[in-house]
Amino acid sequence: MGTSTCRITDMGVGMCSCHPPAPPIPVIGMLITGAATVTDDMFMTSRVTDIIIHMCGHPSLMITGSTLVEKEAFASSRIADLYVGCVIGLTITGSPLVLDE
Repeated sequence: MGTSTCRITDMGVGMCSCHPPAPPIPVIGMLITGAATVTDDMFMTSRVTDIIIHMCGHPSLMITGSTLVEKEAFASSRIADLYVGCVIGLTITGSPLVLDE
């Protein structure tokens, strides 16, 4: 059984550590980049190396994805795939119709 694929505008949650001297803060983010020629449910699909921007303004890059499905030569990102940068987190929303292994 596959996992829902992520698209631009899908969301992620994580902890941002780029606000010293404050401790890391919980943040919500949105995927803002995706495959230019591949869409899922009319939205550009997200892949490893695509960018998620958070409510604090810091970006992160998707680093995990499907081991079987590639979109424009990069692994397709899915719900619960990880991203890193100032924020370390995971995606929490995705397509209700398109599943990737």
